[in-house]
Amino acid sequence: MSYCPTCGNKIESNSIYCSKCGSKANEIMHNDQGNNFAIIGLILGIISLFFSWTIVIPIVGLHFCKKGEKSEYKNYSYVGKILNLIALIIWLIAI
Repeated sequence: MSYCPTCGNKIESNSIYCSKCGSKANEIMHNDQGNNFAIIGLILGIISLFFSWTIVIPIVGLHFCKKGEKSEYKNYSYVGKILNLIALIIWLIAI
């Protein structure tokens, strides 16, 4: 099962277009890939809280969280966003 990155609609693996918004199949994110992005974003969010002395980790974490928003693990992605944003705020305050 795949999800459309544009609208989040569930799409069959053999579909060419999304039935809801019409996105092409090559733009469709496979479920496993989106889940991986969400989990990586969450892990980077946790790491960034402990190592907030660098701005790179939270920015990369936010990037992965954004890519994992349309997956089954979107809640991990949202928690990762919050943790990464907290780390960024701590970093900005420390400057």
